[in-house]
Order: sequence, then C-alpha cells, then structure tokens
Amino acid sequence: MTTNLAPLPILVAGAAGDIGSAIVAAFRQQGRHVITWDARPTPAGVTVDLTDEAAVRRQAADLGDSDHPLDALAIAVGALRS
Repeated sequence: MTTNLAPLPILVAGAAGDIGSAIVAAFRQQGRHVITWDARPTPAGVTVDLTDEAAVRRQAADLGDSDHPLDALAIAVGALRS
C-alpha cells in the first residue's frame, strides 16, 4: 500500500542515533517534512538534551508557535542516567 504523507510533518526525537537516523531517512524518502531533536547536533536539527524535561518543554513550546503543526512523533531515544 502506498500513501502520500507529504503534507504531514513528523518530529523524530533521538534522530542522531542509528535507529533515529534510519527513521529520518525513511520518512524523508517518502517526502515527509521531518523535524529532528537530539542531544547530539544533526544537520538542520534542533540540539536538545532529551533527558532534561525543562529543555524538552521549551522546544515543544517552540513547536506550538511554529507555522508547521506537529502531526506525528517518532521516539528513538535511548538514554542512560548515571
């Protein structure tokens, strides 16, 4: 089954890792607008510590103020706290 999902933006949290970057690549191949978050810098992405609740809330508030409403979310975060 093939569907055109181009108009729906997706946020990938944990986009710099192996799984996250594969998710980003797959959705971009489908023509999706992808917003990326990760603690490590990514090309055209947002650098945010996903273990820091206040930082995530700030970034989420910025998404709410954007011209591109968030319609989908993929979470590929793997974090260990010491």
